Amino acid sequence: MIVETRYGKVEGATNDGVHAFKGIPFAAPPVGERRWHAPEPPEPWAGVRAATDWGKQAWQPAVENAGMLSFVFNIRNAAFRDEDCLQLNVFTPGVDTGKRPVLVWIHGGGFQG
Repeated sequence: MIVETRYGKVEGATNDGVHAFKGIPFAAPPVGERRWHAPEPPEPWAGVRAATDWGKQAWQPAVENAGMLSFVFNIRNAAFRDEDCLQLNVFTPGVDTGKRPVLVWIHGGGFQG
């Protein structure tokens, strides 16, 4: 499933009638001169960007004995962490122009006791 965004096309995956688009940038990476400044739009891309894998996670302290948390919250090792983590995961039952309900979940970290 390919859809057009403001910055370029993304290709997601469909499973059981739900379209998933993962790791879509919503801002430029907050690194270098951008660090500690207001967010800037991402650079537009040419062609079709694959949106089938989770984006990078923000750096945070390691979770000791994560157990079930690793499975439920998709906690991954440091290879999947990066400062370039300003990305959205979008799940929708339809990709037409109709309005849809929206749930926004802002993960605050906090797996530490």
